[in-house]
Amino acid sequence: MKKITLGLDIGQYAIKGARIQGGLMGRRPTSFFEKRMTRGQASDSFHPFSEMQRNMLQELVSEGKIQPSDSIAVALPGHLVSTKEITLPFTDKDKIKKTLYFEAEGQLLLDMDEVILDYQTLLSVPGVTKVLVFAASKTMIRKFLDGLLSVGIDPAIVSVDQVALYRYCLWMNAKTASKEKDQEQVVIDLGATKTVLCGMSGKTLRWARTTPMGVDIFIEFLQGECNLTWQEAEALSNELSRPGELQGKALAVFVRGFSLWLNDIEVSLKKTELSPSVGIHLCGGARVSLRAAISSALHRDIIVQKGLGAVHEEQGVSSTCFAQAAGLALLSPDAVNFRSHEFVHSKEIITGGYLISTGVSLLFLLSLFVVNISLHARDKEKKFDLKKQELTTAFQSSFPETQNVVDEIKQSEAMITDIKKRSDLLGIGTQSPLLILKMITDAIPNDLTIYVNEFTVEGGRVQLEAQTTSFDFVDKIKNALMKVDSFEDVTVGDARVTSDPARIGFRMQVSVKRLKTAKQPL
Repeated sequence: MKKITLGLDIGQYAIKGARIQGGLMGRRPTSFFEKRMTRGQASDSFHPFSEMQRNMLQELVSEGKIQPSDSIAVALPGHLVSTKEITLPFTDKDKIKKTLYFEAEGQLLLDMDEVILDYQTLLSVPGVTKVLVFAASKTMIRKFLDGLLSVGIDPAIVSVDQVALYRYCLWMNAKTASKEKDQEQVVIDLGATKTVLCGMSGKTLRWARTTPMGVDIFIEFLQGECNLTWQEAEALSNELSRPGELQGKALAVFVRGFSLWLNDIEVSLKKTELSPSVGIHLCGGARVSLRAAISSALHRDIIVQKGLGAVHEEQGVSSTCFAQAAGLALLSPDAVNFRSHEFVHSKEIITGGYLISTGVSLLFLLSLFVVNISLHARDKEKKFDLKKQELTTAFQSSFPETQNVVDEIKQSEAMITDIKKRSDLLGIGTQSPLLILKMITDAIPNDLTIYVNEFTVEGGRVQLEAQTTSFDFVDKIKNALMKVDSFEDVTVGDARVTSDPARIGFRMQVSVKRLKTAKQPL
């Protein structure tokens, strides 16, 4: 499903909207609109929401350009939001969220109970995170939201203009193949009553600032310098800002009228230690005609920001005038958003309630599963106890002489092994050592004397170490054993005179045939 987000750039006397559609093929602008009001004087840029803004929004809602079902993102003016760069000794995002108020308390010098905080990451390396913290007054947020809600607008995101411009620049850089997008750059969005500045290094925001000065200071200068009404001064400003480069007297007038703004921008750039070779991207209403003038005053190259595409040309609007609106529509869910705590969005409350009820249901099902497992385990335990009792009874009946029963299986194996050893010795069902010894004894003539020192039976072989009275007797014993049918090979080795000269010691090995009949008489 394709999601469409509406970004609303709510200025002092102009409101601009940009709809961005997101899908599998990426994001693209679908429509733009703008509403302007005629003014008789300069606007107060230090109020978050005015009656003039309310009237413009009401007209846009009535015209159907803003729908109640729209997913809307708006921004607070950056000069009404406190900012502070803070360095944290960790990089975990959850930990940053949890400790943000504590870390910012000693540096913002604000009552943490009266503000909503959020942050934008500036730098993240192993073990260190540098963030730009935004602090907005709860009173200001409440007044801003109340004004929007009065015309039926309930924005899902309330961000800040600096973050919106940064997001717009990221998107525009992604659309260009130039190497510039990976280098250091500064973007200036020049509006009527404020100017937003962003310093970027590749995809990373390095710094951001909003100054409460814009084109209006030039109109005010013309109004006082030429003794004109506001409408006359505004018309003259538009004439001076017509397409083409400002030159001669017009350029001199611009530099005088914009001196405060130019000085403020120059100070901002010097504080960031920006290299003189870094170009400045300019977007906003009068960007083309002012390019040369700003470049001359700041002694820097000025690059006019390109447009957003064919949608603007079709609708006949100036593309980069919508930088803020487009940037708001492009904000991701984890962007700076002051709709938290008591200002949480209504859809999030519903979603949260749904998640809670779902969680309770899952917990109930999990409890049933655990109970079922417990009953099943108890039934298994009873069956095991019954089988164990049957095994104990069988063991005691088979081995009544065993009094202490600890492990029936292991004890049974030990008892069976012991019985097998005894049966092997006694010759039950096989050629036992006793049977073989009897066959050897029967085979040796009675007139021969033999002294057996060692008799070993292992794996069908008999090892015999013995003594007799002569070497001749050794040969006779060998010949006698070779006549036994059960023996198939008899070898003699190591025959020698012992320490007793009357005795001959020898070793004899006998191979025993495997019997076909198990039972043999002793």
